[in-house]
Amino acid sequence: MNKGYLYISNGRVAPREVECSLDPISTGSFEAASIYAAHELGFQLYMGVNREYAEQLTGVDYDITFYNQHIYRNILNIRDLWIGYKNLCRFLKLHHEIAVLHCNTPIGGVLGRICGKKYGKKVIYMAHGFHFYKGSPLINRTIFKFIERRMAHKTDCLITINQEDYEAAQSFKLCKGGRVFKVNGVGINTLLYDGVIVDKNSKRESIGVPEDAFLGIVVGDLNDNKNVKTLIKALPYTAPNVHYIICGTGPEEKRLKEMAKLLRVEERCHFLGYRTDVKELYLTADVFLFASKREGLPRSTMEAMACGLPCIVSKIRGNVDLIDDKKGGYLVPCLDYKSFAIAINDLLSDPIKSKSMGAYNKEKIKCFDIGVVRKQMVEIFSEVL
Repeated sequence: MNKGYLYISNGRVAPREVECSLDPISTGSFEAASIYAAHELGFQLYMGVNREYAEQLTGVDYDITFYNQHIYRNILNIRDLWIGYKNLCRFLKLHHEIAVLHCNTPIGGVLGRICGKKYGKKVIYMAHGFHFYKGSPLINRTIFKFIERRMAHKTDCLITINQEDYEAAQSFKLCKGGRVFKVNGVGINTLLYDGVIVDKNSKRESIGVPEDAFLGIVVGDLNDNKNVKTLIKALPYTAPNVHYIICGTGPEEKRLKEMAKLLRVEERCHFLGYRTDVKELYLTADVFLFASKREGLPRSTMEAMACGLPCIVSKIRGNVDLIDDKKGGYLVPCLDYKSFAIAINDLLSDPIKSKSMGAYNKEKIKCFDIGVVRKQMVEIFSEVL
């Protein structure tokens, strides 16, 4: 049997019927390039999933052996952390052929690196956004940074996805011979956005947006980090024909709707909930809006670029890697709602500039295509494995 490659991360708690499901597992965008690279180099594939009967599952895209990793996002749940640790130790004991352990995200990254070195595996850690970003709370810049520094000693290969994290990782002391790399995110299939056709007027009518509206699209979870409230606060300062469509759900939804009503813009603020037609909605909009406080390399911004939209986004890590200010859109301080409004009004008043910015983004995003990232991952794996 070929040497084994184990990919683990962490995920949200799913409904019981999902965790007990026996449905085959498809490779998601999060892990696609990594799994591809390991497969290309001839590794036997293993993967952790949050499924109770993981050993009975099959892969849709690859021949993968699964195990129940029981790794979630809540760092304070000691019981889940202990189960995740024991499950991983047990799996590594059973599969001596596993030579490489590839871990992702904070919790999966800590458990993976501890267990990987305990059982003598080569350890890859992919950081999708360090928690000690510029402007982060003091606890992030002390405790989380300390943890990452300590875990770096157990890391043979550290992969980052933005320039700020790449520069921060240069100060870490990795295992002997360990190296730090940067790739262009997890990759986006830009071809999926080239063939999308939508009747703009019909689509607007179906979601209750006036045909002549200047339409901004917001995509993502409605939580504090995504900071949609700043965008809503900007709306009263924009031209009367500016409307938003907000795609997503989350704990802030009720409060955001109340804010829109209080600011008397509820008729211009269209909450669409969870959507399966986001590609079509991107093409129905005139501008992409994103005021997030913290990101690694935001996929929603990448999708908007692939659809040829100008982007008005917060000036934070990840966004600054994607959007060139004044060329592909505007970079705005994340809480500065008046600057968001000024940028929206500017694009509304200059259709030629808006179109030019969208075309610029559509060209630039090709550097972040899944094909490019796959090639980067193959090159990295070839060097370190």
